Amino acid sequence: MSKTAIWNGAGVAPDGLHALSTTSRTWLGDSSLAPAQRGLVLLGAPFGTPEFVQAHLQQTLERQATLLNQLPNLHDTQVGRLLLSCCACPRAQYALRTLRTASTHEYAIRHDAAVLRCLDSLLFADAAEGLPGQVAARVQLALRHGGLGLRSAARHAPAAFWASWADTLPALLKRDRPFALRLAEGLEAGSELPELLPLQTARDSLSAVGFEAPSWHDVLHGQEPRPLVLDEPQLDNTRGWQRTASQAVDGFCQRALLRELDASSAALLDSQAGPYAARIFTARPTSPELTLESPLFRALLLRRLRLPLPLTAARCRCRQPHDAFGDHLAACPRSGVLRSRGGPLERAAARVCREAGATVAMHALVRDLNVVPVRQDERRIEVIANGLPLWGGVQLAVDTTLVSPLTAAGMPRRDSGRTAGAALRVAERAKARAYPELASGRRCRLVVLGIEVGGRWSPQAAEFVRLLARSKARAALPAQRAACTAAFVLRWSALLAFAAARTFAASLLSLPLSGTANVDGDMPLLSDVLADSSEQYAANLDHVDSLRLSSQWQPMLRLHPIAHGRSSHAHHVRSGVVIMTLLSGGLPDIVVVALMRHFAVAHQAASVVRAGRRLLAGSVRGRQQAQGGMSEDCIKPPSCQTDATVSSEPASVCLKSGHVFVALLYGALFTLCVSRWSSIIAAAAKKALGSSLLDLPLDIVDAAAGEPAVHEVL
Repeated sequence: MSKTAIWNGAGVAPDGLHALSTTSRTWLGDSSLAPAQRGLVLLGAPFGTPEFVQAHLQQTLERQATLLNQLPNLHDTQVGRLLLSCCACPRAQYALRTLRTASTHEYAIRHDAAVLRCLDSLLFADAAEGLPGQVAARVQLALRHGGLGLRSAARHAPAAFWASWADTLPALLKRDRPFALRLAEGLEAGSELPELLPLQTARDSLSAVGFEAPSWHDVLHGQEPRPLVLDEPQLDNTRGWQRTASQAVDGFCQRALLRELDASSAALLDSQAGPYAARIFTARPTSPELTLESPLFRALLLRRLRLPLPLTAARCRCRQPHDAFGDHLAACPRSGVLRSRGGPLERAAARVCREAGATVAMHALVRDLNVVPVRQDERRIEVIANGLPLWGGVQLAVDTTLVSPLTAAGMPRRDSGRTAGAALRVAERAKARAYPELASGRRCRLVVLGIEVGGRWSPQAAEFVRLLARSKARAALPAQRAACTAAFVLRWSALLAFAAARTFAASLLSLPLSGTANVDGDMPLLSDVLADSSEQYAANLDHVDSLRLSSQWQPMLRLHPIAHGRSSHAHHVRSGVVIMTLLSGGLPDIVVVALMRHFAVAHQAASVVRAGRRLLAGSVRGRQQAQGGMSEDCIKPPSCQTDATVSSEPASVCLKSGHVFVALLYGALFTLCVSRWSSIIAAAAKKALGSSLLDLPLDIVDAAAGEPAVHEVL
C-alpha cells in the first residue's frame, strides 16, 4: 500500500479509507493539507488543485533549468545549440499537451525566457544582456521560415492542447463508444461545461492564426491531418495533429515578423528559408566535414539573427565602409573573396558526385574540350561527372555558385518583382550565358548548383541532390530504398551546406579560406549513413527485423560496396553464403539483425550459392559416406534457380558438422575470388575506354589497387 494515493476534486474521502494501513499519506484530498499539497502526479501529469499544479510546474522548471545552465559551459557552440534545440526546448511539450492552456501560461512564458537566456549565454557568455524583441522573434521562428527553430511554448500551447484531444478521441471511441459520441456532440454544439471550455478556447486561438480545424465528428472517426508537401526529409516524422496545427502558428509568426522588418532584413530572412537552408543547424557533428568551429558557427548564428558580427576592417578594398552585419563583405565583387570562397563548395560537389558513383574531373578548361569554343579564355567547368544514370546517363557539367541576396550597397536583389530566390535565378541565367557551348544539353548537361549565403538552395540544386539519392538507393532492397534515399539526401545536402557555410563564415571573420577546403574523404558505410539520418534509423532496424522473420531464408544476398566507400563496380562482393549460413545456423536473432544492418544486404544472383552447394554436395557427401557421420538427409541442394527467382524452400543445410561450413566457405571463397579478379580487369578496361571516349584525363580512372582482407571479400 506504500504506493497508493487517492485524490478527488470534491475533497470527499472515499469509504473504507481507514482500512488502508500505510506508512505514508494515502488521502491527498484532505482539506487540512495546504492547497499546494492537495493532488497527485500520474505518469508525469499533475492532478489536483490549481496551486498543486503550479507547484508541480515550478518544480519542472527547476529540473529543466539544470540542463539549460550547463549548456553554455560546453564551450562548443554547435553542440550547445543542437542540444538546446533537440533536448532542452522540447521538454515543455508534455506539460502543454496534458494541461489546459490557462494552467500552463505562466510556465510556458518562463520556459521561453529560460531558453532565450541560454541562447544569449551561448552567444555572448558573460556579456549576455538579453536578446531584443525582434531577435527573439527570429529565434522562435521555425527553421524552414528562416528562424532558429526554438519554438515559443506560449505561442504553441493551444496547438499542443487541442492536438492532444484530437489524437485521443479515436482511442476513446474504441474503448467507450457512447461516451465518445456524447463528448463529440457536446464539443460540436459548443458546450459550456467548464471542463470543455479550455478546449474550445484553444480551437478558437488556432482559427485566429489561420488553422482550419476539422469538425469533432471527423476527428472522432479517425480523420488524419492533410499530408504536408515538403521538399526535404523531415527529422520530425511524428504522426498527429500537433504538427499541422503548429505549422499554422509558424506561418502566422512569420507573417507578423515580416511586417516589422525592413526590405533588406526581409530579403535575408527569405534567404534563410526553403529546403535544406537550415542543414547546418540540424545535422549532427559526426565527422569533420559536418563540424564547425565555435567562432565560425557563432558568426553564422549572429548573421542569421541579424546581430552585429565581430570587429573587422573599417573599409573594404573598394574603399567602401564595412557594415556591422557583414552585408557589404558578403556581396562586394572587389573584396577578393567571392572567387576563393567557392573552392570548398566545388570540392563538396565533386565529392557528392563521386559518392553517387560518378567518375569526376575538376576544373577542365573549355578550350581543351572537343567542342568549338565560343571564345578563347580561361573559362573552366568546375565538375564534370560521368557514369550517372540521371537524364538518360548524359554527361553532367556541375557549376557551383554562392551568392548573396543583397547587393554590396545592402539593397535586396529583385527578379520579376520578387526577392525570394532572386539572386539564385539571376546567377543561373549568368551561368547559362557563360557556357553557351552547353546550352543545348545534347552532349553535356549544365547543372547549376546554387546556394545563397543565408542557406537557401535553388530548386535545380535541390532536385539534383534528390535525383542523385534516388539513383544511389537503387542498389538497396526495394523496401529499403525510401530510407536510403532520405539518408543520402540528408548526408549530401549537409556536405554541401557545411562547405558553403564554413567558407562564408571564414570570409566574414577575415580568416584564411585555405583551412576551409578540407571537405574531401571516403564514403562512410551505408549503415553509418542510415544511422546518421535519425528519422530513418529506427525504421531501418524494424525493416531488417521484419526481413529476417518474413523470409525463411535468404538464398540471394549481395553486399553493395558502392555504399561502403568503394568507387568501382569491380569490388562487388557476393556475401550471400555467409549471411545465409548465419540465418540457418541457430544464431540469436539479434546477432543476425545486427549483421544484416551493418552489411546493408541486397538481392543478388544465386550463382555463388549454387556453386557452394555443388561443392558441398560433392566433397562433403563423399566424406560423409567414408566416415558415416552424416545421413543423406543432411544435405538437400535445391533445384537450380534463375537470377530473378528466389526459392521458397527453407534452408535444409545441416550444420551439425563443422565440415559443412568449411566446405561451403571454401567454395564461396573460390567463386568470389574468380568473380572479383575478372571484375577488376573488366572494370578497369571499361573505365579506361569510357574516359578515352569522353576525352577525360586517364588519371581520374580509379585504380583498382590494394589487396583486401578475406572478410572484406566476403
